[in-house]
Amino acid sequence: MGGHPHFVHIPIHIGGLDLSVTNAVVTLWLAAAFTFLLLWAGARRLASSTVVTGKFANLVDAMVEFVRVNISEEFLGHHSKQWFGFIAALFLFILFTNLIGKLPLRLSRDSDWRHQCDGGIGRDSFRDCQLVASGSSV
Repeated sequence: MGGHPHFVHIPIHIGGLDLSVTNAVVTLWLAAAFTFLLLWAGARRLASSTVVTGKFANLVDAMVEFVRVNISEEFLGHHSKQWFGFIAALFLFILFTNLIGKLPLRLSRDSDWRHQCDGGIGRDSFRDCQLVASGSSV
């Protein structure tokens, strides 16, 4: 796969289906675990009292309120209640996946500083930008 090394690679093939565990799969598992733990712990704390207390409970309440008001109700209107759980879980999963990708764990291509510098447009374009910036012709 390109020049990006696999630090985690456990090949699993069932029939013609490739179910290998790679860096991307580990990133997805971590994001799913963070999403589950945040929502589970936040729901337990919020359900145990009628008043939101503590920094963690405030964080969870703010995130849930943001998703409810700015995403679910804004786009779905009166249907937002039936879809809110799915929308909130999906939003937080994508958020955590993106945040994990920015950590220098070398689990994803986004954690590679060269990819962040070139804005995802490719190494040749990055080299060309360097040449242009230095005054050389491309």
